[in-house]
Amino acid sequence: MPTITSDESDLEARLADLDARLRAVEGRDGERRPAARATGAFPPPPPAPRPPAPRPAPPAPVAAEPAPEAPPAAPARDLERLLGGRVLAWVGAVSMLAGLVLLFALGVSEGWIGPAARVGLGAAVAGALVGAGVWLHERRGRTEAAQAAAAAGFGGLFLADTVASRGYDLLAPELGLVLAAVIAIASAVTAVRWRSQVVGALGISGALLAPVLAGIPLSGPTALFVLVAACGATFVLLYERWTWLSFAVLIIPAVQWAPVLVRADWQAWGIVAVLAGFGVVNVVAALGTALRTGDLRVTTPSAYLLGLNAVLLGIVGSIALSHVGGREAAAAWLAALALAHVAAGVAVRGRARDLAFLAFALAALAANVALSVLELDPLVRTIVWVASAVAMAAVARSRRDVPDGLAACGLGGQLALATVSIVLEVRSGVGAGDGALVVGLAALAAGCLVSGRLTADREHWRMALDGAGLLAVFALSIASFSGVELTVAWAALAVTLARVARRSGDPLAVIAAVGYWVAALGWCVADQAPPTALLDGEVALGTAALGLGAVLGAAVALLRSLPLDRAEHGVLEAATAVAGLYLASIAVVAVAPSGEAAAGGTGQLALSAMWALVGVGTLVVGLRLRRRRVRVAALALLGLAAGKVFLFDLTTLTPMARVGSFLAVGLLLLVGAFAYQRLRPEPLEAATPPRT
Repeated sequence: MPTITSDESDLEARLADLDARLRAVEGRDGERRPAARATGAFPPPPPAPRPPAPRPAPPAPVAAEPAPEAPPAAPARDLERLLGGRVLAWVGAVSMLAGLVLLFALGVSEGWIGPAARVGLGAAVAGALVGAGVWLHERRGRTEAAQAAAAAGFGGLFLADTVASRGYDLLAPELGLVLAAVIAIASAVTAVRWRSQVVGALGISGALLAPVLAGIPLSGPTALFVLVAACGATFVLLYERWTWLSFAVLIIPAVQWAPVLVRADWQAWGIVAVLAGFGVVNVVAALGTALRTGDLRVTTPSAYLLGLNAVLLGIVGSIALSHVGGREAAAAWLAALALAHVAAGVAVRGRARDLAFLAFALAALAANVALSVLELDPLVRTIVWVASAVAMAAVARSRRDVPDGLAACGLGGQLALATVSIVLEVRSGVGAGDGALVVGLAALAAGCLVSGRLTADREHWRMALDGAGLLAVFALSIASFSGVELTVAWAALAVTLARVARRSGDPLAVIAAVGYWVAALGWCVADQAPPTALLDGEVALGTAALGLGAVLGAAVALLRSLPLDRAEHGVLEAATAVAGLYLASIAVVAVAPSGEAAAGGTGQLALSAMWALVGVGTLVVGLRLRRRRVRVAALALLGLAAGKVFLFDLTTLTPMARVGSFLAVGLLLLVGAFAYQRLRPEPLEAATPPRT
């Protein structure tokens, strides 16, 4: 057996160490094994690698559910389908109904057939239309033509029934009423069964318009006919939630009974019965689906309908009953209307606060109108109405769940009544300085401003109420002051509003401050310092100075207080400068010597010189301060002075005054030109081009 030498053993040990390092680097061993240096034998071979574990079989694929089929797209409504399917049906129905009306009218005018034959023929045609429409709709498909035919037929039946019972007395009124009820029920049931708005529109509207179409004046039985038709329409709109029918139920009957009731040939109980009947139907129709669902929240259309119903009942009822029982009867009706609204508000206040608020607002409105009917003192009446408005504002502040539109109707109605009362007092002959008018305007202004503070969280309300209050203050100042006192008052109001605007930043206060200042300036120029004083100097200089001084002081306060931008500030500065120049001009002409000197034009000479002097001074200031607007204003004033000299002084002054005017103005213009040349803001271009 051969012997292994030491060199061979060392080589084998190095190879084993190198192999171990490689395995450690490649991560094949968990830890590094020491090389066998002295054993003289190779390290044991590495263990055989384990076979990889078998991978689990993937789950069997689940069959995907088929996607639901998309619903077929609705066919597009082109113009042909619209005209052929709907428009033709509507036009045909209206045409048939109009033909029935013309048949009755033509038969009456020509005497072709007797009354019974006319009514029978019209009823037969209308019944045939209803039958054909029902058969076509039930057996041949739900078409627009079938619905329109049935609607026109129902309208024709109402017309025939009304003409037979009221026009020709062929039927007793009681029987005519029963037939009208039957037709109304049939049309309502048909509209509900078919869910057809065509039947609801044409059929029910034809029922409501039957007396008008037949040319029959409204009387007691006819009013019952219309009331029955309105009840049928209300049933349909409640069941089908066709809220648009509410307007038809209110407006179509109202245009029939309102003009008739104001005549004096109705008894009081009949007037009250008609008003109460249509009033209840209108309330039910206005609330519409709220009564059916139990949700009594008032929508905007419902609020308008309820308010219109209350106003209509109040106005028509008070006028009609005043013809029968005088002012007391009209006031009693308005009081009863107010109590009815109060009772309704109390009944629903736990379930519908907005509806309760609207009822209370309408009750207050009716009660206030009742005060206007009675012969109360106008001042007391105005104060009561203003107090009602403030109370409405307080309620709107505490009840944030009340919609803005409802609260605005209540508050605005009271203020409108107070304003109308004051306007009527002015038209009746009350003038400025009258104590009642002054107190009424003061109450109105205070009510508007206090209401604006109470509703400050509603910005649009506050702006409107503050604007109304400032207008009332404007009217109050006119009623309280005159002459220079009015100018001073408006100037003081402008200063006060400017300070308010400075503290609050309210844009309305800024507009009002400028508006009062413009009013003060305009009144001062019109009353204390008219432009004619620039020609003849005939003016009370002390009064003019006081008025224009107040205006100038207010202008300075506005310039210091109002948050204006640069352009607005410049406009106000220019207006202030013009007002100051106007005061100085009037003073110069007014203090000129009288007599022959004045007749010769001393005042006009002094005025021309003063304008030129002020223009030169302003030009120098603008050049020194490097303000272009000041320089432009100065040049404009110098141009005005030069124009006055050439156009006015040359033709009106005496020769000596003419000479003096030309010399004075010319000298000052030269001084201004010299100052501009010396102090010009930038170098002028050379008069001659440079030599080449």
